[in-house]
Amino acid sequence: MINSNYWSLELERLEELMPYRVDRILLIASLYDSFVFEVDGFLAEQVADDFYLLNLSSQPGIVHASGTQSALRMLELEQIDIVVIHLASMRSIALELISTIKDLYPDLPVFLLLGAPLDLMFVENHVPELQRVDEFFYWNGDSKLFLAMIKQWEERKNLQHDCAVMQVPVIIVIETFIPYYSQFLSLFFELVLQLNQSAIRLEHQDVNKALYMKARPRVILLHDYNSAIEYYEEYQANVIGVISSINYHYRGDTDRDAGIRLLQYIRKRRPTLPFLLQSFNPLYRDIVTASEGDFLYKDLPGLKHQIKRWLETELGFGKFVFRKADHSKCGEAATLIGFVHQFLSVPEESLAYHYSHGHIRSWLMTHAELALAEYIHSVGIKSSGLELKDKLAEAFSSLIWFRRREKIQEWNNESDLNINLIYKVGEDSIGGKGRGLAFLNVVLNRYSKISEKYPALNISVPVAAILATGEFDRFVTSNSALSEISSRTDLTDTEIDKLFLDCEMPRQTLMVLNQIIEQTDYPLAVRSSSVLEDSISNPFAGVFRTFLIPNSHPRKEIRLQQLIQAVKLVYSSMYLRGAREYRESLRIPSREEKMAVIIQKVAGSYHGDYYYPLVSGVAQSYNYYPGTNMKHEDGVVTLSAGLGKTAVERERTFAFCPKFPAVDMFKAVDIVQSAQRHLYTILPEKREFDLSAGENSSLERIRISQKLLEGDLQLLASVWDYENKEFLAGTYTQGARVVTYRSLLHYNQYPLAPVLADFLNLGRKVMGCEVEMEFAFDVDSRGRACFHLLQIRPITVSQKLYSGSLESYASKRNELIAFSSYALGSEIAEELCTFVYIHPDKFSIVKTEEIAVELDEINGRMKSAGLHYVLIGPGRWGSSDRFLGIPVAWNQISRAKLIVEIVLPNMSIEASHGSHFFHNLFSMNVGYLTLWDKVQQDYLDWDYLDSLETSFSGSYVTVKKSPSPLKILFDGKNAVILK
Repeated sequence: MINSNYWSLELERLEELMPYRVDRILLIASLYDSFVFEVDGFLAEQVADDFYLLNLSSQPGIVHASGTQSALRMLELEQIDIVVIHLASMRSIALELISTIKDLYPDLPVFLLLGAPLDLMFVENHVPELQRVDEFFYWNGDSKLFLAMIKQWEERKNLQHDCAVMQVPVIIVIETFIPYYSQFLSLFFELVLQLNQSAIRLEHQDVNKALYMKARPRVILLHDYNSAIEYYEEYQANVIGVISSINYHYRGDTDRDAGIRLLQYIRKRRPTLPFLLQSFNPLYRDIVTASEGDFLYKDLPGLKHQIKRWLETELGFGKFVFRKADHSKCGEAATLIGFVHQFLSVPEESLAYHYSHGHIRSWLMTHAELALAEYIHSVGIKSSGLELKDKLAEAFSSLIWFRRREKIQEWNNESDLNINLIYKVGEDSIGGKGRGLAFLNVVLNRYSKISEKYPALNISVPVAAILATGEFDRFVTSNSALSEISSRTDLTDTEIDKLFLDCEMPRQTLMVLNQIIEQTDYPLAVRSSSVLEDSISNPFAGVFRTFLIPNSHPRKEIRLQQLIQAVKLVYSSMYLRGAREYRESLRIPSREEKMAVIIQKVAGSYHGDYYYPLVSGVAQSYNYYPGTNMKHEDGVVTLSAGLGKTAVERERTFAFCPKFPAVDMFKAVDIVQSAQRHLYTILPEKREFDLSAGENSSLERIRISQKLLEGDLQLLASVWDYENKEFLAGTYTQGARVVTYRSLLHYNQYPLAPVLADFLNLGRKVMGCEVEMEFAFDVDSRGRACFHLLQIRPITVSQKLYSGSLESYASKRNELIAFSSYALGSEIAEELCTFVYIHPDKFSIVKTEEIAVELDEINGRMKSAGLHYVLIGPGRWGSSDRFLGIPVAWNQISRAKLIVEIVLPNMSIEASHGSHFFHNLFSMNVGYLTLWDKVQQDYLDWDYLDSLETSFSGSYVTVKKSPSPLKILFDGKNAVILK
């Protein structure tokens, strides 16, 4: 496989191109003619506009002089790159002026600008005196002539240097009639630049477009046969086309039928090189055709159209048309991806035909793919078509893989979700998660060799298409029922969902979704990617929806409707109660938030009847709960079998430190008691479902049975030796199995831990802060191991920690309301006087959903009263598993500024924080304390809480008032609430 460094060096080489630039032009003309040119500055503005519209970064300035003395003074004062003398107004002194300037500045190019038939006669009559003039042009009122004058000179000056750096394409133009080539060159440069930009726009990201413009074909203007032969011989490897007149007459020299002779000369050496002959005499057509050249009649109307068609069909600026040796068409492609599709299916004879005639190389060169063109040219295949196809596939796949990590591709008719790329659909933003995916690609490509370091793992970001926020705007504006949606606070969540589901999807978006369905037969994740999502200050983690759909119904139209429903419900989640309250708490106006949607292949493979990744997880570079001899900066990883919903929803998971993967963070007995019992999967046989019933409606939650642990999950399981309280390794070891991940972490059967450690270190380095990553690891039925990066986001780590250790407070229980040895948080600015808590006597593990409803009501009252509070209760807050704790959503406890988690004796759960729930709490500086029954110093004074003034007492929840504001201290590990 081609080393990715081969492609990464391309940008560095492009940087070296075009070192010589024209920055300043001196235009010498009479005051009147200068005024006519400028019309009070018009010419300079037009030239600048021409450069801007054609995305040319270097825009030269034009200064004026009206005679010999003023010209010489300007040459002394300014750094002039080109002198342009307007012949009509300077005719009487032109010869003297040219001589004077050339004597003083022999290397300074001087152009003579003609503008009337008399000027042509003047040139004919003074050929010897004008030998020192570098170029002649004829002004016809089109400011693009200045662009052509400048560019053709720059390209000639840079040609030797540029061709030494890269194989830049060259188009040789031989024309002698000054008025015609002045018109032709203006038109030709504009077309070449525009067509080149169109090709670049399809393949390259905005940040690199200016660089790839440097790879455009060089247009070299010549005027005689000998110069044409000289340039062709020197740059023949770079020449992709020749345009010539037939009869040459220039500076007094006439060479009849020189263009025909040039065509015949080149045909002997390059039989298929595109060659266009031009003439005012249509009788030459047959002669040119007989010599296998193309002919253009100069007086033919629609010159621009004719030239553009020739550039597209012959030089490769348009689509690549695959043909057999008999010229019959067998396919076409407009982009690299389309080219890959075609050459994998066209006959081998077609590939061999195009390769042997240099068509593939020329097409790549006109599309600014110089590194790829160079590589393919260097392969030099002379054997079977199959070998050529393999080599082309290797080169194109290598480049596309490299590009995938550098750029989000623009969606078009040739886009393919079976090739591992990321596509953008529509205009405007791709949202926070989309930015995270794009950043992961860049990190993988530019700053890391992790993929090469771990060849046993296929490291990737799953293929995705992102509906940009422009598609969201189109959806909202095209449905009048949504015109006031941002202010409709009277609607319930169910009513909002129905409103969105009843709306029509815009035709343009519908066409893309239909394309996606036609191309995919694997499960799809439909994920939110709002503009503000996954930022460090406003993460919006878990606030919006994600749907996983099997995409397995035998009827395509049903699968399309399921995808449409998922997209609409992700859109509607922008306006649901939880999202509104989240924005309100951060004082973010709804107008600042827009929704993009990521449609992505679900990471994983088929395991029996189910589809899921073997392992999903969340990795954090900062560990809020470091174990013994571990540091916060060593990081922490939370693992779960199956889909990642287990990890982000705070169900039973497994935690380890990526720096010390073989060190258990918990006792063996605790690992067994808190081992994962269920996993989330996609069941392809589940073909009908209603997503409006919730994100779980398309998923299956299955029990992790002993049969599963001995089969598909064998890599994750260990045998538990109950008598000796230890784990046993070995595939054939008999006994009850539990999920422990020891084969991965202790025995390094696959390098999961070191890969995660490397990515966390890299993420911290390139983002400049602590990071959180979502990932999946899978080994498919063929034994191929894959590591999928799903998301990266910054995380908040407060630096305002208490200055001294709080360990001494552990023995001062009479001064404390609570002591926690597992605390997250820092200084809390609000004055807190209110406790909202669930006493263990009122708590029931089977009533947690009812408790959540009561908390929601109390939170609403606190919000109306403008109060914040300390929330205390048993179990894991925010878990979707109601048997692990109270399954509240963030908006149901949004007024809490300190949350205390009490682990009761009958609860087998460990400290956990790798979840969307926690990510939002940290960003809002909400403290979180865990009190373990197994930790001797952890403490809560229930009697003190019960003694306080009661504000409310419900079926499960009690609200109490403290007589004075609470004092809460943190030290980075411990926390205390003082009486």
